[in-house]
Amino acid sequence: MKRFLFIIFVILMTPIYLILRFLGWFLTGFVELMTDITEPIADVIADFVENMMGFWKRVFKRRR
Repeated sequence: MKRFLFIIFVILMTPIYLILRFLGWFLTGFVELMTDITEPIADVIADFVENMMGFWKRVFKRRR
């Protein structure tokens, strides 16, 4: 009887497992895609901030 209930339980839980598995694959792909898209943007912003910091450092050094 225990074995029969276990088999029924496994059969009933299989769709939930497949949905969670598919969701994991989808989220992994989505995160990789977002990383590929936003990484160049972050690099450009970091360069811009570094240039801006250098500019203000030069401005404040001249005023001393």
